Amino acid sequence: MDLVSEPSVLAEAELIEATTAALAAVGLAGATVRLSDRRFLAALATAAGVPSAAQPGFFVTVDKLDKIGWDGVTAELVGQRGLPADVTAAARDKIEALSGLPADQVADTLTNAVPGLPEPGCVGVN
Repeated sequence: MDLVSEPSVLAEAELIEATTAALAAVGLAGATVRLSDRRFLAALATAAGVPSAAQPGFFVTVDKLDKIGWDGVTAELVGQRGLPADVTAAARDKIEALSGLPADQVADTLTNAVPGLPEPGCVGVN
């Protein structure tokens, strides 16, 4: 698989989709993929209404999700980072919409959850 001169962050998601499809084709189905790419997170944060100046702190807090859960993340984002509750709720909704997806649905769902990303369809499998 190859990415050549493709600036779209969705190309990365499509590459992951192709990789998991290849793994499944050789009998390694059921792989779990976690996306933690600042470009995805920045687009998601912007779409949720997180101001660009607050995004570094937002990323640090969301990184703690596995450790402190949504209640802890929400408390920190609102209480310590000063984000409005509706912005935090919008970010949570967008992140949860992407959780537990089959790999072949990641790029399409990212496009729907994060407006402004280009349409999928730019990665091929060699």
